[in-house]
Amino acid sequence: MITEYNLPNDDVEKERLDLQHNLFILMLDNKLGLAPPNDPNSKAKRVLDVGTGTGIWAIDYADEHPEAKVIGVDLSPIQPDFVPPNVEFFIDDIEEPWNFSEPFDYVHSRMMTFSIKSWPNLASSIYDNLVPGGYVELLEIDLFAHSDD
Repeated sequence: MITEYNLPNDDVEKERLDLQHNLFILMLDNKLGLAPPNDPNSKAKRVLDVGTGTGIWAIDYADEHPEAKVIGVDLSPIQPDFVPPNVEFFIDDIEEPWNFSEPFDYVHSRMMTFSIKSWPNLASSIYDNLVPGGYVELLEIDLFAHSDD
């Protein structure tokens, strides 16, 4: 069962998602992530981008790592049609059981805080679909306000 994306699915939202991606690139010192599979000499063969949105992260990763097969999954069919040959997008609900044929070396996800109903279930799905010694990178916001006062 595919649920609905909880924000508008229009051009303004696509621009927001791409801007968000570029802000992450700036914050991460021009890197796509901090996990070792983002290093130029990474040997990750299969990479999953959970909640891929416009697919910008998956496309950028595939361009930087042409040896890797990059799969992006999202509820919304807003990804471009013309992508690097090592990228594939699927429209699916990641909170439903996963049916990938092979495990992943690297699972990436970010800004899914408001989209996931059960983080323990997502963590279990990721673990079950990760090669031994594989990497997971989840970049999320802290929803709790903090003060020194």
